[in-house]
Amino acid sequence: MGLRHSSSSTHVKEFLKEIREMYQSYLKGNISNEEISNHTVSWFVLDDERYKELIKVDFRIKELRAGMDFTSPSITEERKKLIAKELIKRIDEILN
Repeated sequence: MGLRHSSSSTHVKEFLKEIREMYQSYLKGNISNEEISNHTVSWFVLDDERYKELIKVDFRIKELRAGMDFTSPSITEERKKLIAKELIKRIDEILN
């Protein structure tokens, strides 16, 4: 699924790249569960135009919201890694 060429889609692409880099860093062990949660919460708390555009490209917001729960002891490390890998995969599909 491609993005339309517009200034807003450029912002969305940058936003998606930022998300992908964060989850890649998490998988490499360079970023903590708390940092994932803090970043993810900030995307939803801030009424960010990028977030509104992200909804328009039919990104799976539910899965992205799972990042907010990265500090929850009820989610195993294995599950967190699966969430991160799935998000990276979906972002790559949107960007390509």
